[in-house]
Amino acid sequence: MLAKVLGTRDLDFEATDGKEIKGKQIFVSYHQDNVNGEIVDKVFVKHDSPLSNVSFKFGSEYDFVYEIHGFRSKPQLVDIKKDGKSLVSSVGGIF
Repeated sequence: MLAKVLGTRDLDFEATDGKEIKGKQIFVSYHQDNVNGEIVDKVFVKHDSPLSNVSFKFGSEYDFVYEIHGFRSKPQLVDIKKDGKSLVSSVGGIF
């Protein structure tokens, strides 16, 4: 998914069910064929993922790469690329 990064927010709190929520929200916008203008969305990256160490230049476009493992699996963010180059390769991979 090619998207423009608008901003980020670090999260570190306990949810109402007691689970720790720690990571980074990435706020993005992207074009979709049936929409006039752009869609605004957010991507969550867990704090222990190599993807959480990626630095962004706000207003620039990045390619968010997702994979689906299994029939009913939720898409998993596995890489973030800029100009075709992985931004996580320097932190030891993504798995």
